[in-house]
Amino acid sequence: MSTLAFLEFPQQIDPALEALEAAGAYRLVPLTPHVEIALEARGLTHLAISSRLPDKSQEHLGFENFGKVERLCAVIDDFWKERFPYFRERELRPAWFNFFALKMLYDAVTLRFSEVVSILGDVRPERVLCFETQPVPFDEKLYWGSESVYTRVIVFACESRSIPVEFVQSGELPRPPRPTVVGCGMWRQRLMQTRWGQLARALKELGAGAMLRQWLSKPVGGMTAQGRILFCGLEHNLSLIAAALLGRGDTDVWVWNDGRPSPIGKPWLGMPRPEAVSFLSGDRRRAWEALRGHPDFRSVFQFEGMDWIGLVADRLQYLCLSAFGEIEGQAVRDRALLERMKPDAIVFSSISDQRRKVLAHVARTLNIPVVFSPHGEMGTHFFPMNYYNDFVSANHCLAYGPGFAAYLDRHCPGLMTCESVGSPRLDGLAQRALPRDSLCRKYGLAQARKIVMYVPTMLDGNFHYRSFRLPEDREYFRIQRRLVEEFSKHPAVQFVVKLPPLSAHPRSPINEFIRHRDIANCLVVEDMSFGALLNLADAFVIDSASTSLLEMLTTDTPVYIFNDWFHWEPEALEALRRRVHLAEELEAFCAVLSDDIRTGRAFDRRLTDRTFLQLYGLPYPGQAAKRAADALVSFADYSETIGSKSRCMGEACS
Repeated sequence: MSTLAFLEFPQQIDPALEALEAAGAYRLVPLTPHVEIALEARGLTHLAISSRLPDKSQEHLGFENFGKVERLCAVIDDFWKERFPYFRERELRPAWFNFFALKMLYDAVTLRFSEVVSILGDVRPERVLCFETQPVPFDEKLYWGSESVYTRVIVFACESRSIPVEFVQSGELPRPPRPTVVGCGMWRQRLMQTRWGQLARALKELGAGAMLRQWLSKPVGGMTAQGRILFCGLEHNLSLIAAALLGRGDTDVWVWNDGRPSPIGKPWLGMPRPEAVSFLSGDRRRAWEALRGHPDFRSVFQFEGMDWIGLVADRLQYLCLSAFGEIEGQAVRDRALLERMKPDAIVFSSISDQRRKVLAHVARTLNIPVVFSPHGEMGTHFFPMNYYNDFVSANHCLAYGPGFAAYLDRHCPGLMTCESVGSPRLDGLAQRALPRDSLCRKYGLAQARKIVMYVPTMLDGNFHYRSFRLPEDREYFRIQRRLVEEFSKHPAVQFVVKLPPLSAHPRSPINEFIRHRDIANCLVVEDMSFGALLNLADAFVIDSASTSLLEMLTTDTPVYIFNDWFHWEPEALEALRRRVHLAEELEAFCAVLSDDIRTGRAFDRRLTDRTFLQLYGLPYPGQAAKRAADALVSFADYSETIGSKSRCMGEACS
């Protein structure tokens, strides 16, 4: 009897082999790059999986899913508004507020289902072995950590084809790593993850310690200002913009702390939360049962002639019974807080989850400007998820450069007012980077020898969705290992693989691959931010051209890019080619890179064209944080509201 054994974690290999001892012919199917590397290290053969579907790429399937999830949201929201007048009267769209989570959920099932069906069709096994994994608590992302999406999909696909499935217990699986702040000792980790820590770091970068002392010395009852800006978090550029606003002296700066706004740096002065609002959960349960049987709703869950609503019914029930109920209470509380606080604007760096979308919606119904401060490489390539996450929720945008404004005009005309201010994080980044000699001592590198730094992005795991963004994990890891294989051909050159800091996403197994292949000239680094390492490299290699690319371009160091999944904007591609070597075919890229390293050209390409950086990162030299703060004040337009609002912090907090 031929058996297919699907393996998602390396810890499943031994239990699988034990269960397969008497199975006769069998084939191992690695579902993640971590299993691929573990099998190779043990000399075990396995089935190589291509993530390209027979008739269309997963990229195209994921793109088609945008329309399907839009239709799903419209069906749910229309149904919910009909059942609950509260949602209809306040134009609340609960499913739309969860578009990102639903798209991730929809892609998680359909992409894996297509993959599994293709494997079953090619191999035609008589039996399938897979692993049970324990469910985890739901959150707004619907799938989290080590819970297996594959197990559900494999069982469903096998049942539809009458293939028997044998379950094996996984045992203890790895937990997602705790996110860290790179470059910090453990005692500083918790501080730097707080909004206070982010602000303190921003003030230090701006050389604005006196600014902070002045802010903290003001008496509570006399802290008046022309305007009041509310920040929903201080991540990415927001801490620097908030610090620059403090320097103006005419603005009260507040931060939204888990539904409780407080003056920045003074959380003890936060406004009290309004009483929670209670709604009848029984009504939502009856509504969910009726929705589940609605033909328009069920039609969205048809794939290759099969109804797969059962694979995600528990997730969708959670949304309807729990998450949608939170919207009701949150909208009431947010409105009460904003009406009392009277902010002149509210600023976000991302508006992707339900809580932020509800807050932005309530703010806009109160005519409070909603300002979006983007991050990363937005505007350089077509990325539709930005529209659903951020663009439709904001009135104004603090763009890095005119290239992003042109992108909005082309794809979303009239959606937001856009001001090009530059990226505060990129301002002076090269000057803040650590010196090469100290970095070489820290990592045991020879300062006199050439150093090439490769900067991949993180793997996705259960957070993978398709939006012209990243390949699936196995495919992306094959790019990583192919580049490292090329590095091994140049033993006289030192190669540093800079991994992203630990997060809930899976960690790349590239370090295990390097150890397994005994590649002595490759070092993996993940304990410092990339910006701090800018002075270490004589050349950069990158594939997912995101924030790290912009950081590289603040230097004159040569840059090599392989990327075959972005749909570049024409002017972005033209400008980028004037500054970097860019290739869209992996073997051709490796050949050019290897030849340039061998001849030394890789370290002599001092291309200094700054057009791309000016379009998408830093259109003006210096003071980006100040320009962003000034633009934010202009969006808020204090002059129209100063006469009608109390500006006393003590009064707002009482």
